Amino acid sequence: MTLRVVGTATLTVDAPATACEPTPLLFTGTRTVRLVVAGTDRVYLRCVDFALTAQHPDLGAVALGLPGRAQSPDSVLTKDADGRLVETWLQSFALTVGDGASTLATAEPGQWTAHHTRYPPPEVTAEPDGTTSGGAVYTLAAPIRLGAPDDPGTSYGVLEDFHPRQGLSA
Repeated sequence: MTLRVVGTATLTVDAPATACEPTPLLFTGTRTVRLVVAGTDRVYLRCVDFALTAQHPDLGAVALGLPGRAQSPDSVLTKDADGRLVETWLQSFALTVGDGASTLATAEPGQWTAHHTRYPPPEVTAEPDGTTSGGAVYTLAAPIRLGAPDDPGTSYGVLEDFHPRQGLSA
């Protein structure tokens, strides 16, 4: 199932040749998941495709995609004490700037939480100015550190304040 993803995030990069001050960017794209049944109390969501893009005023195109080094961990869909669906979205990704000459990767997967009345969430709509409606809001737990793909323990950047909406793709 493919979900549309739309949201603004602040990107800061302190890497050779791609340094930038904190800049808010509007990311749009898709996340495709496959349901993996795990029991009566939870369902795992395996990310099989992830592609978001944004335009940076100084760096040009910025793309988020599945990392080449490893698969992203499965996300999980459970019920809270009130019977509402709660999704914990875990996502590893590579961040590519421009034509791919500069790539950073998540040191640890990003983690978001969303509360759903139903799953999948309804369609997301977006206006040209970046305002969105519909879908479900995913709240980022902590800033996502970005490092060199071959040494993710390094820290060359951070993606933060990224609370996108996700919902079925039209």
